[in-house]
Amino acid sequence: MRVAPWLVTVTLALAGCARASADTSTHGSAVQAAVARFHVDGIACSACANRLRDGLRKLDGVSDVQVDVAKKDVVVSYDASRTSAASIKNEIVRLGFTPT
Repeated sequence: MRVAPWLVTVTLALAGCARASADTSTHGSAVQAAVARFHVDGIACSACANRLRDGLRKLDGVSDVQVDVAKKDVVVSYDASRTSAASIKNEIVRLGFTPT
């Protein structure tokens, strides 16, 4: 069986497009991975950590939240094309804590 050369080219081009789009969100824009770290006053227990974790995970673009109660540190992984460190900080304040 003989395959037309243009078919091979189109197939390879489409395969390349599929790989290139693997790192994009559902909106078609590239994911801009970022990490924000905050020292947060007011974290006293695991309930505080859960409140922060659950609240921040609801923000569009936030992919992970780590809370260290002992150090009072919050580390947020997010897509910078969908949210910002300032928005995350505002949400921490809205949740009743003081980021420094």
